[in-house]
Amino acid sequence: MGTMKSALFIRPPFGVVALAAAARGHFGKLRQACTHMKLCTAPSLFISLSCLSFSADAQYAWDLLKQPEFKAAYLQVLGKYSREKWLVRLAGPSTETERRVIGGNEFLLAHSCKPHACDTDHIAIAYSRASKRAFVKLHEESGTDVLLGSPPADVKAELEAFHAKQFKVR
Repeated sequence: MGTMKSALFIRPPFGVVALAAAARGHFGKLRQACTHMKLCTAPSLFISLSCLSFSADAQYAWDLLKQPEFKAAYLQVLGKYSREKWLVRLAGPSTETERRVIGGNEFLLAHSCKPHACDTDHIAIAYSRASKRAFVKLHEESGTDVLLGSPPADVKAELEAFHAKQFKVR
């Protein structure tokens, strides 16, 4: 026990179980796996969980809807567009959210599109956890771009740049 061993190097199946359990927040299973193998030490557990914290923070647009504060701000800003199922569910293709500091405030930037219609219907979202406000740029099939939430100029510029990077609008 005196040597420092990382949980990342525990041989399967316990290493896989330990890392998967930690990633899902099942620390009891992680402790059981480590106790069973007698390889985990407090420092190695800290190192392993520190590495996992980066991926645990990774979210997709649909994951944000699981956060009540985001969901409330997002649905409020959608207004009349909340009748569109794809916008309410954000179940279309997406990549991980990005964190950006805009005007001294941290924002999460996310995007999604209408399933099977990504070339015509897509959305970019900027959300501030601090102010609990969401801003949206929506591109509709008609070719119309709509800004929702009245974003400040700096947020609007960043949101439009993010949208342009994610989607090639024709």
